Amino acid sequence: MIISDVHLGKSNHFRKSGIALSLGAELADLNKISFLIKVYQPQRVLFLGDLFHSNHNAQWDLFATWIKPYQDIEFQLVLGNHDLLPEYIYTTTGLKCFERIEINGICFSHEPLEDYNGYHICGHIHPGIRLVGKANQSVRIPCFLVKEDQMILPAFGSLTGLYIVDPKVDEIVFGIADSTMFRYG
Repeated sequence: MIISDVHLGKSNHFRKSGIALSLGAELADLNKISFLIKVYQPQRVLFLGDLFHSNHNAQWDLFATWIKPYQDIEFQLVLGNHDLLPEYIYTTTGLKCFERIEINGICFSHEPLEDYNGYHICGHIHPGIRLVGKANQSVRIPCFLVKEDQMILPAFGSLTGLYIVDPKVDEIVFGIADSTMFRYG
């Protein structure tokens, strides 16, 4: 199972800046991962960076408690630009940390790679699309952005925001609305 940009700890980051957010969103994100683990029973969960948002905080303890029942699953973390904790803190929970991982000829990284000759899957961008209705109402939803040599995954975390993409002719976009995925454009 591959997940990108959960950003645990982001609500705490906002609270430090005086913006009151509850832990509910991040707990819901972990519950959604638990549901996916139950349904798909993966042997490995690969986080493509930004599993955490910044410094050590209460969400780290929440994660450390959450991961304990899953000792039979291999958890790997490709470090992202927001994964700022010392590596030993991640490994105490059983996470294995990498700069990038290659599996069956596919490279997995946090950020898009410009220097990689081959297919790679990444996150970091938080791609999204804007859907506009007949009465000019609109909604922004996350999406997968598929290019000739790369796939950019949507952010998994519910507090991440979106970067609205304008796909080129040779790019394919798959929008995500609730539990439905559809080709866009």
